[in-house]
Amino acid sequence: MKVITFFNNKGGVGKTTLGVNIAAYFSLEMNQRVLMLDGDPQANTTTERHSF
Repeated sequence: MKVITFFNNKGGVGKTTLGVNIAAYFSLEMNQRVLMLDGDPQANTTTERHSF
């Protein structure tokens, strides 16, 4: 199991966008199972529907 973390206190730097796209890449291109957790208080990753 590998863990990839994106962290930056500043808002609006693309953490969610980067995380979702990296998760999609590993899922679609690398045929890996992915669990993505969003620790951001806005929780944009977990409130939107993403299908990989």
